[in-house]
Amino acid sequence: MIRTDGRPAAYLIDTLPETILEPGDLPVEFSGSVLDFLIARGDKLGISRAVIGATNASADVAKPLEIQRDDVLLRFESQLFDIKGGVVDYSVSYFIPGYFHFHVNRRIGNS
Repeated sequence: MIRTDGRPAAYLIDTLPETILEPGDLPVEFSGSVLDFLIARGDKLGISRAVIGATNASADVAKPLEIQRDDVLLRFESQLFDIKGGVVDYSVSYFIPGYFHFHVNRRIGNS
């Protein structure tokens, strides 16, 4: 959960293989960024690919975000890869519109 001005602004779900991260690897009261944790740990990360779209909030996402079911959210479905091309993290993130500004950088060909 990411909070802004004391209110929920984003709900993030990360799924990692146990070969990458076991539950015991995280501090007991972990509440930070999984990506920041992997970087700080020294994992050799490559690229992340995300599909970005809009969706209606399901009940299980609306409740922690303190919004109504079916409210519109931005949804990112992402895969994070290590430098060898293996999937390190699969994540689904929901963002309440208006709290964040996202920018997409596109690469053309091999440039």
